[in-house]
Amino acid sequence: EHAKRNFAPNGESAESVLPQIQKLKYQLQLIGGIDPEVVKEYEETRARHEFLDSQTTDLRKAIDDLGRVIVELDTTIKARSESAFRNLNRDFDRFFKTLFGGGHAELIQLRTETDEETEESEPKTEAQQKTIDRIAGIDINATPPGKKIKNISMLAGGERARVSIALICAIMMTNPSPFVVRDEVD
Repeated sequence: EHAKRNFAPNGESAESVLPQIQKLKYQLQLIGGIDPEVVKEYEETRARHEFLDSQTTDLRKAIDDLGRVIVELDTTIKARSESAFRNLNRDFDRFFKTLFGGGHAELIQLRTETDEETEESEPKTEAQQKTIDRIAGIDINATPPGKKIKNISMLAGGERARVSIALICAIMMTNPSPFVVRDEVD
């Protein structure tokens, strides 16, 4: 009995705590034991979650890397297209002067600003709105020697044909093709 008294909480005897022990045993029976299938299912679910979490991390990294590549490509494309357009404009003026015996011709990029297209349907604040400068077309200004005409539509038919030839020659000079067939330039 002395040993039972030592195990009882707060110095109580084991007999006085026995009803409480019985009550706790009954509650434990109601709750039931841990099913081994639940443990197995938990391990499978945890492993699947870790796998999907690593896949999500990889996808986010890939999205970030792709964003950097897109920015790099945009920068490279913009620089190369501007350089090609300058060369085309220079060659166009040179061929124009050769065909007309002087004067001046240039290509002008027509630009338009548009809002960046996003998948978000929420209205954006002014700071969030990003406009993109897009090329909407190209205008041709051509002034033959001794004339004040600027717009190509005001030139005579033969002059327009020579402007077209100058532009075609400038394009071929900037971006040569393997062969060219010309028929009825007018």
